[in-house]
Amino acid sequence: MQTTRSPYSPSFPWPTAVLIAINVVLYLLVALSGGEFIDFDSRHLQDWGGNLSVLTLTGDYWRLLSNMFLHGGLMHLVANMYMLMIVGPLTEQRLGRPGMLVIYLIGGLWASFSSAAWNAYHLFETVPGFGGMQTVTVVNLIVSVGASGAIMALCGGLLASALASKIHTPEANSRLFKSLFQVVAINIVLGLLIPGIDQLAHIGGLLAGFALGLAIGSLRPEATQSRYIARSLLSAAIVLILLALALENGGWEEAHAVRAEMQAQQYR
Repeated sequence: MQTTRSPYSPSFPWPTAVLIAINVVLYLLVALSGGEFIDFDSRHLQDWGGNLSVLTLTGDYWRLLSNMFLHGGLMHLVANMYMLMIVGPLTEQRLGRPGMLVIYLIGGLWASFSSAAWNAYHLFETVPGFGGMQTVTVVNLIVSVGASGAIMALCGGLLASALASKIHTPEANSRLFKSLFQVVAINIVLGLLIPGIDQLAHIGGLLAGFALGLAIGSLRPEATQSRYIARSLLSAAIVLILLALALENGGWEEAHAVRAEMQAQQYR
């Protein structure tokens, strides 16, 4: 007889609760340090670890992680934490606590990298000059923050689990798709209400989460908890190695040049 529970199905979703707590605490710290609680300045977010490609890809690799726990304001935080409350516990039930954490953190890193790489390859933009002047070239210094890339990685993992797993019933998968529909709908609304939503992070997170979900969720129904843990850690190691190779061989010459110019301006 089939069951809707995986071999590693927790009762209380403490990983989700811990992730939400970290996001809320960092939001409060950023708000208190800047004196604003509704919307944050991009420079302030950069100082706290926002994902600015010319810094992230030229040595500040820690920004790939730190930006996942920062938010641009109260609305941004509330929407993302609501989505995490929907898909976090569901991912823990289907792929286990280690699997959920691996997909959230490693998928989130790939989401951050996707955003940084896109912005690095589109660093310069030609725009019309003022007063009939000729076109001028400007530098796009975009600071990205938010948990949505990691949350989309969870969505990708859940989609993969529905395809790969032999554990769950059609009824359970139907409930899963309803939950995912809510997350997609919220992201669409946010994209309409908040300018500058980072769609590349969403796409990168979704694809990375799907790949990780296939690797972890393809275990047979009789697999033990230790097998889930081992498969999760192995998948994390492989994806981290691929990320390191992408960071090392991406060719970020323009990003290095802009960072050097920013440092020169700072000390003039």
